[in-house]
Parts: sequence; structure tokens; C-alpha cells
Amino acid sequence: MTETVNSNILIKWSSPAANGSPITSYTIKVLQGGGHYSTELANCDGSSGVIIAATQCLVPISVLTADPFNLVQGDPVIVNVMATNLYGDSPVSNDGGVALI
Repeated sequence: MTETVNSNILIKWSSPAANGSPITSYTIKVLQGGGHYSTELANCDGSSGVIIAATQCLVPISVLTADPFNLVQGDPVIVNVMATNLYGDSPVSNDGGVALI
């Protein structure tokens, strides 16, 4: 799920069902203006313990309008999140919502 907070996009997701191993990281990808997904590690590093615990991160809109994302005003912000633990990767989340920038 995404929402606009001041001049940022708040990206939030739900943890997958517990399987006996703690989550060691999340891979958070944002859909670029060109149709491909990219990670944004400066503000949304899914290996950060703080981000793992919070299951959310805040990305400045200025980052999403710059390369490689190149989104323009009115574009949706679409996000996919995948969890990783000792057993491997979860399926990609379906709760990557939309917020207009």
C-alpha cells in the first residue's frame, strides 16, 4: 500500500505468514515510468532492521521523479514487496497499492 505524506510516498506492506524463521530482509521494488521495476535503497533498504520491523519506508517524491524511476505528476506509484528468510523468498506481495504523485 502506498500513500502520499507531504512530499513523500509512504510504502507499507504486510508481513507474510510466519513459517518458523524470522524475516531477514525485504526486497522493495517500485515500477519505473518505463515499465520495469527498480529498488530504491537509499530510503527503502529492505535489509535495514528498522525497515524490517516497521514494514514501511518513506521515499521522497523527488527520488521517484528522478532517474531511474522517471515518474511524472499523475503517475501511479506501484510497489512489489518480497520477504526473505532462512527458507528463501516469499511470493511477491499483492498489496503494492497506488498513490498519485
